[in-house]
Amino acid sequence: MQIAYNTKINSGCISRQVGAVVTDANFSVKGIGWNEVPEGQTPCSSRDVRYLMNNEKSLMFSDFEKGDGTYEDNKTFKEKIKENFSALSDDQLKGRSCPYCFKSQHNAFEGKENQVHTRSLHAEENAMLQITKFGGQPLKGGYLFTTASPCELCSKKAYQLGISNIFFIDYYPGISQKHILKSGKNNPRLFNYIGGIGKGYLKFYEPFLSTKDELFLRTTIKPQEKKVESKELLELLNSKEIKTSYLDKDGNIDFDKIITLIKK
Repeated sequence: MQIAYNTKINSGCISRQVGAVVTDANFSVKGIGWNEVPEGQTPCSSRDVRYLMNNEKSLMFSDFEKGDGTYEDNKTFKEKIKENFSALSDDQLKGRSCPYCFKSQHNAFEGKENQVHTRSLHAEENAMLQITKFGGQPLKGGYLFTTASPCELCSKKAYQLGISNIFFIDYYPGISQKHILKSGKNNPRLFNYIGGIGKGYLKFYEPFLSTKDELFLRTTIKPQEKKVESKELLELLNSKEIKTSYLDKDGNIDFDKIITLIKK
């Protein structure tokens, strides 16, 4: 799950960043993905709306966005965008880019809420497609780790691939859990992930000091060297010198310095 959590940062989505990992039944990672546009297209975070309005960098935008197609009022997407962002000024942005969400704008212009119009592949979908793109491998009985519970479309794909368990962090709204994943037999099981992620993961799992150093401090035994007397070590650890001179910048004991002192 930590891999999925870290990989979502790659996403160019300006609305929601999601990461996903698919593994086989032995937890061997087979695909990693994040919600992103298809290869060769420009991520939404890199598309400034002013480029579209000023006819700049045309390869960033689809023909539909550039005016190929109209709405009920016979206005094109580009014309509506210009109306929507007519009050935009450089003073407001202070040198920043101004990307826009195509799905949100298009749905607003149509007066609908349709998830199909998103430019990006979903993270789970992207992770699964990486396998077929770079060499097919079976996933039956495998696992899906995703930072957001899968939508209906991604749930169907996971079901079809034979995923046995799906682990997620945040709940994504929809009916996939009760409709797609609770239908028929061999249903993938869904679990809300419980554990450390992000910086919490590193703090939780990273050793305070190496096992070798910890064992030396506890046993005072070093390979092919004389054992330090326990009494001598206790006096050393409790000494005023340790308490004042062998602390790191956060006020914790610096065991590397202690070990260096013991070796002397």
